Amino acid sequence: MSQSAFLVAVVSLQNLGFNLVHPVTPTFIAEMGMQDWIFGVSYAAMALTSFLFSQEAGELCQRFESKGVFAVGCVGYAAMQLMFLASVNEAQVILWRLLSGFFVSMINVGSLVYLVRSSSDATRARNLTYLATATAVTTALGYTVGGLVGDADYARAFYAQAVVLVAAGALLALAGKSYGTEHLGLRRLLRDGNPLRLGPQDYRVRRRIVAFLAVVLISMSALTVYEQSLNYYLKDALDYTPADIGCLKGAIGVVTLIANQLVAVRLLSRGRALRSIGLVFCLAFVSNLGLTLMGTGAPFVVCNLVFTVFNAMHQPMVQDLVTSADPTHQDALVSMYNEMRSIGWVVGGLLAGAAYSLWPLLPFVITCVLFAVLGAICLEGDRIERRLDAAR
Repeated sequence: MSQSAFLVAVVSLQNLGFNLVHPVTPTFIAEMGMQDWIFGVSYAAMALTSFLFSQEAGELCQRFESKGVFAVGCVGYAAMQLMFLASVNEAQVILWRLLSGFFVSMINVGSLVYLVRSSSDATRARNLTYLATATAVTTALGYTVGGLVGDADYARAFYAQAVVLVAAGALLALAGKSYGTEHLGLRRLLRDGNPLRLGPQDYRVRRRIVAFLAVVLISMSALTVYEQSLNYYLKDALDYTPADIGCLKGAIGVVTLIANQLVAVRLLSRGRALRSIGLVFCLAFVSNLGLTLMGTGAPFVVCNLVFTVFNAMHQPMVQDLVTSADPTHQDALVSMYNEMRSIGWVVGGLLAGAAYSLWPLLPFVITCVLFAVLGAICLEGDRIERRLDAAR
């Protein structure tokens, strides 16, 4: 088995563990008597520290092996989730979610750095697609298993999550390949890990890919608003049980696997990535508009299935755009990609919590608007690129 395939297998296990508690979190919030807004704010708290630590995580992957950074992230996140389970009020939930963000950034950056280092230029786009497909499928599987395990007692899903995450971290740390390290001094580690620093070299890289990072930011904000609101909406407005939520997500995973393998890989191989991504965003907008208008019943479920397929398809395309923008700075690009994702999580989490408290369907309206904007940006970017190519 190649190292990239091994990494995809390990991340699949880790991602399954990540999602075991999502179907039961609305039940946990309801049984603890917490306010509706906490689901969005707690997610934003985790995302904030993930953003602040993204550059530091990238530097850690140079000072230490990326597989070790990933393993520490898995163990640390498992511990924070158990503390989350022990919370009895909103303040405690926010505290543990803040601390968990540090470990989330280590997991995300460590795994992407490992994949980039283990892939050649010719196989990177394909491997990113495989990783995105595996992530989408195991997300759905995690929801399904978590919903079934935690249907009678939500705490069981949290305990299962801790065991799976520790196993994934140990697997990569013990069996993964070492790619060498750059022994950085502590002063440089702290200096270069500042996410707000913008030195001359970083400015050159950022200027070249600023449009791609803007797409990452907006798309992750839209996805987070949708995902966080959907879980709570299914429990609060439609009275779904954790098992019901898990089965719905499982169906989404099967459809996503088929769509990514049949469509996403071909779109990546054709070139004109911005045009392909723009069309996918437009289709996501149409399907999200459908589920917003339906609100309940079987059409709502069908539109959710269709929307999630298009949403999953765009992620490997965006990842390839960012990581291929400058081959000599791929580690830095991975860190910046994670920064933009984390900011999107913060914005999306806060929007979801605030919008849901005003009107349960408002988050889905916001998602529609954001995907329409993304489609327009990418199609216009493709038009500009073609015009510049013709002028050369």
